[in-house]
Amino acid sequence: MSLDKINIEKLSQDELFEIFESIPSDDSICYDLLDKDENEYTVEAICENTPMRCNMYDPDNVPLADRIENVEGIWEEHGLMTDPLPFQGKGGPNLPPGLGDPLSYFYLIFPESFIDYLVFQTNFYAHQKQKPFEPATSQSMKTFLAINLLMGIKKLPSYKDYWSSIPQLRDEYISYFIPLNRFSWFLSHMHLSDNNFRPNRNDINYDKLYRFKGRNSIKQYMPMKPIKRGYKVWIRADESGYICEFQIYTGKTDSVETTLGKRVVQDLTMNIEGKYHNVYFDNFFTSLELMEELLQDGIYACGTVRANRKGLPKIQIQDKKLKKGDSEGRVSTTGVSWLKWRDNRCIQLLSNFHNPDDISSCTRKNKDGSTISISCPLAVTNYNTHMGYVDYADMLKSYYEIDRKSQKWWHRIFFHFLDVSVVNAFILFRESSQGSTLNIKQFRLAVVAGLVGLPSTSPKGRKQLHKKINLFKPKIPIEQRFSNVGHLPQSCSSRRCNNCSTKDKPHRTKWE
Repeated sequence: MSLDKINIEKLSQDELFEIFESIPSDDSICYDLLDKDENEYTVEAICENTPMRCNMYDPDNVPLADRIENVEGIWEEHGLMTDPLPFQGKGGPNLPPGLGDPLSYFYLIFPESFIDYLVFQTNFYAHQKQKPFEPATSQSMKTFLAINLLMGIKKLPSYKDYWSSIPQLRDEYISYFIPLNRFSWFLSHMHLSDNNFRPNRNDINYDKLYRFKGRNSIKQYMPMKPIKRGYKVWIRADESGYICEFQIYTGKTDSVETTLGKRVVQDLTMNIEGKYHNVYFDNFFTSLELMEELLQDGIYACGTVRANRKGLPKIQIQDKKLKKGDSEGRVSTTGVSWLKWRDNRCIQLLSNFHNPDDISSCTRKNKDGSTISISCPLAVTNYNTHMGYVDYADMLKSYYEIDRKSQKWWHRIFFHFLDVSVVNAFILFRESSQGSTLNIKQFRLAVVAGLVGLPSTSPKGRKQLHKKINLFKPKIPIEQRFSNVGHLPQSCSSRRCNNCSTKDKPHRTKWE
């Protein structure tokens, strides 16, 4: 059957793949297939007689091989990626000299100038309510933040339990530094912005992240996540778990955004363009267009891709014909490689710096418990190695995070980033302090001690805090109240009682 009589639309995917496997790419053989002389060969003849399409280039200036593309479009059956350029940036934290204790690292992320701003906005908001109040100071705000950080380690059902009269719940450390009423005042009056500059909802400068009352529309429902409802934050993190940049997702807008994943990646990588960083992301973000634009911006990227994305190779080996460890790959004329690899199921990846011919290996367990080694493309191995950085950052934060429900939705976001500040400071401390043995909990406790005004490291021996005088009235246990015995305080009439402070007046003895 001649090629010009084949109806491509009626052929299956496997039949198409076998036909184009048998078509050579040599120009002289193409002439024989077309049954035309070399001098009579034109672009129009190729389009008419073969199941191929062409680029509309000038045939006089462009070689034949560059003018012809098969039905795969930009994808070539075989091809080699160019070697990636070396990283041209400077790795590691850029820290000022003279940092020592954990509190100084915390102030790098959560500076004292921002605490002073909190104090100003909090007092201004309290003044607007036109009620008498004790103004907040820089030290009282630090104490309030420190107690919240400590509550992430010492978790109780309600924040009021830390000041409970029940000894099993009461926390002497917290109740020593701040009274309950003062802590509650900070919770109800802490403020971040001036209400006088609050834009109208219909204003062009309206921002959903501005403080508003009532139901908040930026809360998302994510059925595939362990926590189904919450606030979605896009994050770029490095290999240490340090959160470099973030962006809060505010939900749908009036205009339809069809390239959300592409826009988010480009926003979060804007500051690393031209340095050839390696960036990894999952199939929500990955697209052929994004990979091409990141390569033009000097950013190497790799990510899993959904099978229904536009621009992927049309002719692929069927999933059921691939055995565990089998793979196939293509390289586009724009410098992007595509991979399909079979593990328990088939996955597809796009990369703008991996060669699909580079193969490594990985181990898998059989049902009987034995392990086997299967082949695995290098792109898949690198993706599995580097994809978990954001999850690692989230894990560090989740150990001792402030998890308090509040009617003010922005409190959740504020305390979230207070926890993130502690984690980022801990990573900087760990990276720059070689030989330090502090873990994340000990680092958090040191920050708390520094904020309340205590030294971060205590001297040898046990040091007790000065206890305040207990102003609570003594209470009679309920069992004794209904025991039908006398439980009122008794007066001593003896003038020679050892418990008397004076010898001429009776005294009141303990409760009976």
